[in-house]
Amino acid sequence: MLTTSENQNYESLVKTMLENSGEFSKLWNEQYTVSLDPVDFTLTHPRFAQLRLKSTCLLYPRLAESTVLLASPADKRTETTFEKLLLRDFVILDEKGRVHEMNYLRRDLG
Repeated sequence: MLTTSENQNYESLVKTMLENSGEFSKLWNEQYTVSLDPVDFTLTHPRFAQLRLKSTCLLYPRLAESTVLLASPADKRTETTFEKLLLRDFVILDEKGRVHEMNYLRRDLG
């Protein structure tokens, strides 16, 4: 977090660059930024109705313009729905009908 002095210096630098550099001004005005702060949002699912989620964004270190978005439950109902889904055994079949992956979380939890 910037101190007041550092923030003022930053704002002064940006102001000076905007006033004196057409190239900087063009780049500054075309920038696209998104906050990495958590955001609550609602996802409507046909089977589970409305799920309330909270996003967490992480910068992806090797790709400067990429982020990883994680969504976790934002309320108790959504948390319970996720828990039920995680505890359910499921099977994914490949194109030939063979078992590809199974959820063993139920066994691991007890």
